[in-house]
Amino acid sequence: MNEEKEVLEPQIKKEKKEVLKPKIRKVKKEKIFFNTKIKKQLEYSIENDLPALLIGDTGCGKTSFVRELANKRGVKLIRVNLTGQTGVDEVLGKWIVKGKEMVWIDGPLITAMKEGSFIVFDEINMALPEILSALHSLLDDDKFVQLKEKENEVIYAEPGFRFFATMNPPMEYAGTKELNRAFENRFSVICRIDYSDKEAKIISQRTGINLSDAEKLKMFGDDLRKSKKEQKIDYICSTRDLINLANLIVAKFKPQEALQIAILNKIDNKKEVEAIEKFFELSTGNIVVEFKGMKVEINSLSEARDKFKVMADENFKIIGDLKSTKESLEREVASFRDTINKKDNIINDLKEKYIISEEKLSKLNTAKEGMQDLMNRLKIPESTITEVLGDK
Repeated sequence: MNEEKEVLEPQIKKEKKEVLKPKIRKVKKEKIFFNTKIKKQLEYSIENDLPALLIGDTGCGKTSFVRELANKRGVKLIRVNLTGQTGVDEVLGKWIVKGKEMVWIDGPLITAMKEGSFIVFDEINMALPEILSALHSLLDDDKFVQLKEKENEVIYAEPGFRFFATMNPPMEYAGTKELNRAFENRFSVICRIDYSDKEAKIISQRTGINLSDAEKLKMFGDDLRKSKKEQKIDYICSTRDLINLANLIVAKFKPQEALQIAILNKIDNKKEVEAIEKFFELSTGNIVVEFKGMKVEINSLSEARDKFKVMADENFKIIGDLKSTKESLEREVASFRDTINKKDNIINDLKEKYIISEEKLSKLNTAKEGMQDLMNRLKIPESTITEVLGDK
């Protein structure tokens, strides 16, 4: 007798109402200092239901801009942080075992599509090719996603759904890469975002640090970014770094200790650490530097460069004036030498004429003496001789 074994197979249900709800961190409402052009571009993408891609360095406010626009419209924003290990199922959804059943859990993208919410994919250029492939149809005019793991069910986006993505500049950050051109072209709006020129106000508002100190931290950040562009250091200083640094200072940490915690502990290169410490010292303290025998008080490397440039320009002007004076004197000396040479030539000419006259006079005297001697011998009267030769 064949004994049949009872096999317990989980019942597959098409869908349960249970949804994987992403955790949305409540953020204190703060003023966002929008770049007018960026704001206009993003509002255009929202009004015309166009996907938007925001490109910029870490911590420059890419996601904050999207969050602010969602808050102003009273729309829920779902944020997905992508890494090189984020799987398709973490984005679209997956089956899970619950008791004796297999239950489908919607991923954050499907949740946003069904709810008509905003969604932002951070670090889109770190995503796996499978994720980008799944997004192709969503970013086209049809705006749908096909769930292959769920009997190819097609999900269309509800009205109000908007798709945003952010990325850091490729090759500048570990794990990032160039976006496939075909995928990038699906974004009708692409915004390039730089650090805000109102960064000091942002730092002060977010942390409570006084504005003058926030200005010093901004100058510190500007100096680091300039050195990064000049390839003198590798570290990229973000607004987020400066906010963390300010928070520590407000919490009564000593500035150098705050710098160590917020920034230096992220860096392995000892020389780069020392360079950044110097930048920080210049930015946060009134440093007196001697230059050409003069003492100059500076508050930042940028200010130092400006002051030294002015002083150098003044010195170069003095040097230029001296050079001009020297050249003028050299011309006068040359002219004087020419005059002296001309006078010397005149004197030499006069000397030559004098010598010639002396020679002629000598010869004339010799001739007179000879004639007198001759006339004496011929016994010519004295009166006649005087008449012929004249008085001596």
